Amino acid sequence: MMTFGSLMWVTGRSSRQHWWLVQLGCMVILALLFFSLLPSDGWDGLTQPRGQLRLDEGTSPVLPLTSMADFLRNFGFYSSPLSWVLFVSHIRRYHDRNKSGWWSLVAVIPVIGGLWQLIELGFLPGNPDKNNYGPPPGAVRLPAGFDQELDELEEKAGGLAKVDDAYLANYAQKFAASQQQELAIAGPATASSGPRAFGKRR
Repeated sequence: MMTFGSLMWVTGRSSRQHWWLVQLGCMVILALLFFSLLPSDGWDGLTQPRGQLRLDEGTSPVLPLTSMADFLRNFGFYSSPLSWVLFVSHIRRYHDRNKSGWWSLVAVIPVIGGLWQLIELGFLPGNPDKNNYGPPPGAVRLPAGFDQELDELEEKAGGLAKVDDAYLANYAQKFAASQQQELAIAGPATASSGPRAFGKRR
């Protein structure tokens, strides 16, 4: 699931699907931004002089000013948030591979770095289980108290029963549903009983 945190924060992990969606989405936005900033006469309009900058007389030839500088400045300004989103997606994808985000700097190596980053982030699978950077993307969030319930279950089984992921997910959902049902039942009863004095029982 793509959330604001998964796009902006470097903590956590991202799947290959999430990484590809971010890359393709940013490419489309950057292409639209590029063409929207072009002058009406296209690329040729960026190279046409629109003014002159003269230094002290006799010290330097006339330097032409073109709209290219404005184009590059505006494109860099508006694309900076997308650059951050792309950078975050690389780091979180390396986390999914159980690697430090510093590996994203491999892209600065000409040709080889970018190609290796594409292969590792776009095609190699991440760790299926929890690693040094957290649980896998899309993992079921266990409700509060579930770990204690699971420990008690393992103690009752004497460590002989092997609980798979499907059973854990099913048990977590049942536990969360039972907790919500208890709260729903206790809610009206608590409201009808009236206020209690602090530290006293009825």
